[in-house]
Amino acid sequence: MSARELNPNHPMTTALREHWMKMAALLVAKQGGHVVITSDDIASLGDCGLFLTMRELPDGIHLRLVDEATAHQLARKEGGLPA
Repeated sequence: MSARELNPNHPMTTALREHWMKMAALLVAKQGGHVVITSDDIASLGDCGLFLTMRELPDGIHLRLVDEATAHQLARKEGGLPA
């Protein structure tokens, strides 16, 4: 997964960056309280071409993995990349 932020100044990106440990703790809790991430998991994400998107909706924060083209499209729509 890319560590690049396509829209670094967006309020949602800033909020997640500042509270990533809380988000990780919530995700682990939702998975039953224990998650193992191996070095192979990390290495495989480096080449998968997926990007994490975040969107705040009335029912909560939605996290989604999308391909690079979709990530760029969403970032442009939200003002993060030049048109």
